[in-house]
Amino acid sequence: MFDLKFHPWKKHLFGVAGSNGSVSLYSISSGAEHPEFKLLWKFDAHETPDKGALFLAWTPRSWLPRSGGEDEDGFAVTFADGRTSMFTT
Repeated sequence: MFDLKFHPWKKHLFGVAGSNGSVSLYSISSGAEHPEFKLLWKFDAHETPDKGALFLAWTPRSWLPRSGGEDEDGFAVTFADGRTSMFTT
């Protein structure tokens, strides 16, 4: 893992940029004695696993397409090879 960012308006979610070029989204349950983490999804954001995902940043809501659903989110990822990519959930 290289970077972890909590979602800016959905405080129970966070994204992780992985050393293998992957990005994962997790949720945290509240109300329990010990918080529980649940993997919601993981995908290979870079086609080459040795190009680590170094940094993850959630995009502003105004950057998302108007046709997207209310739950749609966006984020950008930078990689060890200098590339930056943007994604929507």
